[in-house]
Amino acid sequence: MYETAIAQWIALRTRYQQNYITEQDITACLNIHSTLLNCAEEASYSIAMHIVSLLQTSALHSTWQQTWQHYLLDQLDSGCYVYYQETALLWAMLFPSKQDLNLLASHILAHYDGSSILLQQSVQRFIALLCNDLKDLKDLDDLNDLRTLKDPKNLKDLRDIKDLKDLRYMIFFRYLKNIKELGDLRDVRGLKDNGGAKGLSYLRDVRNLLHLKDLQDLRNSLLTQEVIEQTKQKLLSADPAQYIDLLTILLGRILQFQEANQMGDSVEHEICQIVDIVLDVFASKNANEFEGIEATLDIIRYLPARSADEVLFILQLAEDTMDARIHTACSESLRHSNPDLPQVLKALEVGEQSSIKIIRYSAEKVIERKK
Repeated sequence: MYETAIAQWIALRTRYQQNYITEQDITACLNIHSTLLNCAEEASYSIAMHIVSLLQTSALHSTWQQTWQHYLLDQLDSGCYVYYQETALLWAMLFPSKQDLNLLASHILAHYDGSSILLQQSVQRFIALLCNDLKDLKDLDDLNDLRTLKDPKNLKDLRDIKDLKDLRYMIFFRYLKNIKELGDLRDVRGLKDNGGAKGLSYLRDVRNLLHLKDLQDLRNSLLTQEVIEQTKQKLLSADPAQYIDLLTILLGRILQFQEANQMGDSVEHEICQIVDIVLDVFASKNANEFEGIEATLDIIRYLPARSADEVLFILQLAEDTMDARIHTACSESLRHSNPDLPQVLKALEVGEQSSIKIIRYSAEKVIERKK
């Protein structure tokens, strides 16, 4: 029945005229959708019903913007978990001005500060979603940097792009309107010589695949120091089901510093506090059964390595544990350091003397990139 309905839809799409839609076309379309719904095993909640309600409501009022905002805020206040993200994103799309986004952010933060557990969890999930966007942007920036490869012997490092699978979390397909350029990625595996390395220049277009930065103002309004402090406290007593969202929010704070290129003592202190709390929680759990093990390791993997102090912090973090997974995560974060900066180079040379093999290897490989 499903295949028949899809075939009918394709036939309808082919024959109908956009400027002359008949009643027969409408009836056929409704019948096809009815059949598809009957075949469905689960529902992916849509904002369509909200858009219909907004249109119906605005028909009764002259000031549609205020009416729509009241409606959307009421939906957020309702505590319906499945609608929270969709409603907030619909607001961001309809009212993208900084003033309107600040109004939305203040409403969301009030929920995080409130007494409703359901609303707190809805906010956690939404902020974690925005933080995953930051992670995706960082992955795309790192992938874009592959275009700088000049030596064919360095092409073996392409194996590190295996982590691109994490981009599966970009569930909002409206961001993918420029996806045609992704086709150029298929040529990466075919590079065999130095001349082929120039094909990596196509990777500069990858960062244009997404428009995740459209939500930057909203994300920055929500990822405040106060929210991070609350998140750290919640992590200490959270239900295991909440670990991943809470850890992702803390990761988002670290990535926020990198996106804004914020550095200095206060930033390093806050990152150190986040890592300490995360590793304390990690150590208190059965490491093999801990719900948030990958989210914990992501925090280590995405630590900044922009300065000598940041590199030395990562090196010390690796030395302070016997956990091989943390050693590996630390080695991955070191690979983002820049050996052309003299102080960073000295810190990496310290890493070459590490007692941990994988740390020595990463430090050596980064130093080899020195121009």
